Amino acid sequence: MIIASLGAGLISLQSAIDRRQDFSIDRRRALYLAEAGIAEAALAVTLGKSGVIASEAVPASFGRGVYWVEADELPDDRVLLRCTARIASAEFVVQSMVLPSVNPVTRLGLFGTDGVTLGWGSIIDGYHSARGDFASQVDGALAVVSTGKPGLVGSDADIVLDDLIVPAPATPPTPPSDGMDDPPLVDWSRLAGMATEPSPPDASPPSPDLTTPPASPPTLVFGELRPGKNGMVRSSGLPVIVGDIRPFDEPPILPEVSLPSPEEVILTGIRVAASQAGIGMTMATHIQGVLDVVDGATLTIEGPKVLRCASIIVQRGATLVLDDTNGPIHLYAENGIDLREGSGLLSLALETEARGTYLFVPGSAEVQDRVVLNATGEFHGALYAPDDMARLPAGLRWKGSLVARVVITEPGSHFTVDRRLGIGGDGFPALPRQLSWQVVPLGEQIARSLSVDPLLALAMRGVNPVPSSTASIETDLEIQYMDQSQQVANYSGSFTGFDSSLARRIIGARWQDPRDGTMRGWTTPAGSESTDAVEDMRDLLRTLRAAVLTAAPGTDVTAMSDEETVTEVAINTLPADVATAPTAVKRAVQRADTTAPADDPSPATRATRAALAARDHANKATSLEADGTTLISGVAAALSPVAQTTYSSLQAAAANAIAAADSAGSSARTASLTTGQLQIDAADEAERLAGEALQFAEEASTLLSLLSTLI
Repeated sequence: MIIASLGAGLISLQSAIDRRQDFSIDRRRALYLAEAGIAEAALAVTLGKSGVIASEAVPASFGRGVYWVEADELPDDRVLLRCTARIASAEFVVQSMVLPSVNPVTRLGLFGTDGVTLGWGSIIDGYHSARGDFASQVDGALAVVSTGKPGLVGSDADIVLDDLIVPAPATPPTPPSDGMDDPPLVDWSRLAGMATEPSPPDASPPSPDLTTPPASPPTLVFGELRPGKNGMVRSSGLPVIVGDIRPFDEPPILPEVSLPSPEEVILTGIRVAASQAGIGMTMATHIQGVLDVVDGATLTIEGPKVLRCASIIVQRGATLVLDDTNGPIHLYAENGIDLREGSGLLSLALETEARGTYLFVPGSAEVQDRVVLNATGEFHGALYAPDDMARLPAGLRWKGSLVARVVITEPGSHFTVDRRLGIGGDGFPALPRQLSWQVVPLGEQIARSLSVDPLLALAMRGVNPVPSSTASIETDLEIQYMDQSQQVANYSGSFTGFDSSLARRIIGARWQDPRDGTMRGWTTPAGSESTDAVEDMRDLLRTLRAAVLTAAPGTDVTAMSDEETVTEVAINTLPADVATAPTAVKRAVQRADTTAPADDPSPATRATRAALAARDHANKATSLEADGTTLISGVAAALSPVAQTTYSSLQAAAANAIAAADSAGSSARTASLTTGQLQIDAADEAERLAGEALQFAEEASTLLSLLSTLI
């Protein structure tokens, strides 16, 4: 009896130990299964789905366990995911808060790498266009027309809240009208210095002249001000800040603009002389010249559209209309955007239905100012010009995002950050961001013990769990894509019924929510993008990773982020000539070694650049001559002697510019075939001739203006 009792006790003890060991193992397996469920839901969110996976009644199966995910959509596009996992004898619950796809550029709001200056009377606020247009979110209790909701102003340097109206420089720079000229050498130090030169440690903020206070209300900022890690917010105290001042811990790393390569190529520029809709026949077009909208003309660009050109010019009296109701618009201006004084810029789509308008001016290792925004009107979208200065006038109402090297809002301007644009990867690779992760306790324990295996319990109820791969509740969707003929097409139905071979590129997708039958918002699904620019960027990164392996064979490039890859290439390139390196590497070299020159091209490169600039100056002069010919058409017989002489001089200036460009081309060829001092002399001669071509082009411009007054 004693031996039997001891044996039974030992068996009971061993069974208890076995159960605890089994439960400990099952608990860990349930945790891993819950994490897998969270990952599956996060992927669903990045595809534009709700994130709900299966249900408690009919869970999803994975391995030897089951799980389901509940999703709650929170403000500011956050999604709270809660996954319950059951396997064998254990149940585990994990929840995580994620942002679907964070756009690395538009999420910055109003951002200037080298500084931001807010002119007197500027208003900075925010809203979310998916929840209604700006007017519907205005707070009537405020003394100004504003939502009162937080915007975002950031910089790597100082943020200056200007107390007094700053006059414009006497000779403001004008971007090159032909898209390839070097920018004028104009000193912006007085304005840019306000945003980049910190005050001495013992200096107090400048005191405003209170004897003549500005007539307009003071600068009003709703939301966060985020200066650089070593920067500050400079203000006398008159501007009003409703929000926080929170410096960046580390400066944001701005991605490079990767230019798409559309198959439809227009070899020349396009001059829009009358009202028209559309440029090019297909969804994606590359204009190798200048897109010039002349006085009195209106150009309407409707989405979906990818347009790459040398530069965009909207002349005085002309209007650029952007309608992204039916698809996103991506405009790439390689050498700048020039919205001249008296021009118009208008976003036509309703803010709640807009698919996104994105303006890109690619970066450069040289400091440039190729962005002029002197238009009036309303714009809803984003501008990204990482190496340029952008001045926002009071007459241009901006809703969205603006990121540049230096940002200046002129007195009385109003900038509203659209937080909706911070989600989505159009133009840039965007990744989901996990904001939090936690285990949800079940009673007093972190896991619950189950008396019956969940698979057996489901079988007893006659329920078959759904496979994890098909467990998302959304199955039907609408897809907008570019077909093999480069035309826009649409598909509606189940995802499994879509023939992916029909699509060369996915533009956007939106899923039907089976819970209420509504369509969710348009999104660019993870793994696809509508411009091909992201794929080009990935090709560049693959090339850079190969360069890292060549320079440092033992480096684990598979574990490196994109930014780390570029920086590593820059560090390994420091002793070498970086003139031919990609712009991303040049910028990283400057970050890694502040003494490294921004750009030190070889003589052959200098000569080539000079020849290209000279040719573009000649093209500009030729265009001016053509304008003069058009101007005198019909009245040539009645021209006065002075007008005839002026027109002849205009023709001569154009001919001289062409001759200088031809000679510069010859010098460039000489520089490419020689070495040593001969090569340097040829490069110097090419640059001199480019300067002559510029002078003749400027002379032609003056003569054309004179001719217009004589007719």
